[in-house]
Amino acid sequence: MNNSVTATDKSSTLIFTADGSRVGEVRQIVINLTYGGFSLSTRALSEYRTLANIPMTEPLHDGDIQRDDIFLVQVVESLKDEANGKWCQLKIVEIPSHIEWSIQQYDGAEWVAEKHRTWR
Repeated sequence: MNNSVTATDKSSTLIFTADGSRVGEVRQIVINLTYGGFSLSTRALSEYRTLANIPMTEPLHDGDIQRDDIFLVQVVESLKDEANGKWCQLKIVEIPSHIEWSIQQYDGAEWVAEKHRTWR
């Protein structure tokens, strides 16, 4: 059972429990849900350039963009399926902002995982 309420403004999302106490801010991360790998449509890349103020003369590839970049999130939110590159289905995942995270993948299908320690 989910006993939380979400409040959103333009800069962050806050989560509150049922009794009104603040849980924390949420980080938004863009991932690809399908096999094939992360990519943006030509239109999405162009809109990202505009929002991020990156000149057309400067090289920019999909992999150069941080997945929690606020401009990337805005582009995916506004374009929806039109933001998807070839063989791609983009989704915005929300996690608590204090979590150290990484994107894991299998054959291009991705998920967000909390970083943890590993020994060998």
